[in-house]
Amino acid sequence: MIVLNKHKVSISEITKEEWDELTENVRKASIVLEKSLSPLRCYISSLGATENLPNTCPHLHFNVLPIYKATDKPSDIFT
Repeated sequence: MIVLNKHKVSISEITKEEWDELTENVRKASIVLEKSLSPLRCYISSLGATENLPNTCPHLHFNVLPIYKATDKPSDIFT
């Protein structure tokens, strides 16, 4: 999970600099996972809501998920 240092709940709240920092950290995390764990690929998702809803939480964040089975689909991974 990649989060900002400040609590934000939506993309519209963040500055371009915060977005650049967040996405660069997502890129770096993906590289580390690819090099160290050798997944087939990494799924990257942005989840968050202004309230606690199923499968989300009240802050902006990205999940970086290594995938090891060719048959894994986003609908399987993110539910």
